[in-house]
Amino acid sequence: TDFSADSKPSSEYALSLAHRSGAELIALHVIGENGETTPARVAEDRTRQFRDGFDGIKFGQITPQVQVWTGPLPQTVMQAAHRVRADLLVMTVDSGSKGHLRGPSAYEVICRSECPVVTIPWQGRQG
Repeated sequence: TDFSADSKPSSEYALSLAHRSGAELIALHVIGENGETTPARVAEDRTRQFRDGFDGIKFGQITPQVQVWTGPLPQTVMQAAHRVRADLLVMTVDSGSKGHLRGPSAYEVICRSECPVVTIPWQGRQG
């Protein structure tokens, strides 16, 4: 996730699945290897963004864990999913917007994933 408002439908869906099943929820954000910032600093900012994005939604017993990894997007998602032994991936897919998994990256994640992948279409702004 990029933790933007545009990725909120995917986050809400993942949260509802975790809540209903009693599963652990891990929100993953991948940053490039450009050295702009440190993963720890981004993790702190993204955790706040993630929680702030759910105005009025009760987390109940679910406390999402936010992880920030650095590296190429599809490969890093696969490494993170493998390391945490993910049972399901939920991601926003967009065919043409920055900040969301675009066609080729999404396709690679779906093809290489060791677990099922639920894709939520990006609703995007019209115009």
